[in-house]
Amino acid sequence: MSLKEFMNILVIKNQLINAPVDNLLEIYSNDDNFKELLNGLISIIENENIFLALDDNFSCKIYAILNDKDEEFDDITISKINYISRFLESIECCSQLVKNIKINAYSCYEEDIRGASFKSHNDFLQSIAYDANVLNSILRNDFSYVEKYDLFIYSLSSIINTIPGLFKNEIILNNTMNRLNYMSKRLNVNSKTYTIKIGHEN
Repeated sequence: MSLKEFMNILVIKNQLINAPVDNLLEIYSNDDNFKELLNGLISIIENENIFLALDDNFSCKIYAILNDKDEEFDDITISKINYISRFLESIECCSQLVKNIKINAYSCYEEDIRGASFKSHNDFLQSIAYDANVLNSILRNDFSYVEKYDLFIYSLSSIINTIPGLFKNEIILNNTMNRLNYMSKRLNVNSKTYTIKIGHEN
């Protein structure tokens, strides 16, 4: 998976969790954005499909976007739309017991890679949503909008676990370590563990 593809997936997750439907309809009225959405959703389905079962609103938002498109599509696009629709239907047909078991396993895995213990389901979702903000801040070296230290650490840990090769770039590695040191000094916490973890992946 390329860095661009990974960023697209994180943005889609963020939008499904936090963006109002009207905003999504506006964003994905653009044909290029719509194609990116389809590709991102297919990647989520193929790699971590239980994410889409974390909240019933996710399916509602996706259906709203798909139903809002009234132009004719080529065969490839139609195939992608049908694939996504069939998966969403399979979620609806799945028993609540099976969904709960899978969601619990997914939540435990995410808590493990993030080094977190979430107090609520919403806290868990907001941590996932924060991933896009953190990755964007790392790539731009602009951390002005990721001030929540705990969420920053959780997302950083997840990003390291998913694409450790990102931190082989010395500039990105140094910028991230500098930000960790800045935040830890400001909040009087120890960032050594996370600094070492990033360095080890390098």
